[in-house]
Amino acid sequence: MLDFYGKTCNYAFPYREEGYEVFFLGDSIAEHRKTFKDIDSCILWGAYQEFEEENTDIESENMLICESASMKPVMWVTSQDTILEYAWATLEDVNIDENECTEQDWFIFPAGTDKYEIWHWFDRNYSRGVGKLIMGTDAKLPVLPWI
Repeated sequence: MLDFYGKTCNYAFPYREEGYEVFFLGDSIAEHRKTFKDIDSCILWGAYQEFEEENTDIESENMLICESASMKPVMWVTSQDTILEYAWATLEDVNIDENECTEQDWFIFPAGTDKYEIWHWFDRNYSRGVGKLIMGTDAKLPVLPWI
């Protein structure tokens, strides 16, 4: 259990010995290699390293995901926005209850998090705003609770 935003929740990136390797690539060297069971966990770990980890020394936005067994590349991400777009796509698998709160832990947000809190996090970090992620355009969203 870790604390995020003052809340205690499960760390949403389960470590496994097999699956996928994720690297941040610096000046011709791989930094911060980790192994996860699936690509989504690799993406969320990358987003965490880019936007939440205060003690990281990552200086590159280049993230590479490879199959563990063969080291065959399966995904190359070259910008913070692209990491966030893939992270946003993983949110589709999270159930939202009738109060518009998450039903399970996802990324850095514990179960019971209001979806607008998650949207606000993306709005702060994604250069084109959460409206682009939600609607697929740069159109302004209606007034959101944090505006």
